[in-house]
Amino acid sequence: MSSVLRIFLFALVTLSPVRITGQIPSYDDSLEWTRYKPGSLGGIIRQKTPIWLSDIHAKGTTFAIGGRYPTKARVVFLGETRPLPSTRTQFIGAWVRSQLRMDSATVLARFKREVLVREGKRHFWLPVQEDAWINEKELWVRNRPIVVLVQLVGVKVVDRIPDWVFLVMTVEPPPDA
Repeated sequence: MSSVLRIFLFALVTLSPVRITGQIPSYDDSLEWTRYKPGSLGGIIRQKTPIWLSDIHAKGTTFAIGGRYPTKARVVFLGETRPLPSTRTQFIGAWVRSQLRMDSATVLARFKREVLVREGKRHFWLPVQEDAWINEKELWVRNRPIVVLVQLVGVKVVDRIPDWVFLVMTVEPPPDA
């Protein structure tokens, strides 16, 4: 194999924001979970805000969609859930079509609800993969810490307020539990 081809394949595999298969991991896709690195929702937001919000302003749009940034974030589950709002469904669907290049209905069928969490002083409504909600029910305890394995969908600006959208792919107990 030529060195150029090897470099191309290396870059494709290591730098691509999506898996070659173009799918998001299912709840039981244990090999996929090794890509998730410790971090925080706030850390991702701090990293992406200057770039994305200036891009949104420059283009005159109301949203930015980007890579996945697989992250393990420690949050506190506040005990509230709600059905996934249609505005979020549409936004996630656009992300699936543009980033994963697959039928959004397949992915959206895995996400039916959002959970309210707190990280530091910020509150987030996070869409959660249904298997992670059902199969890890014992970890979803009101006002208790939980580690969420999330992917960043993007940010949508409504009335000049950024709404960051992350998907919870699965959950783990906190290391000190």
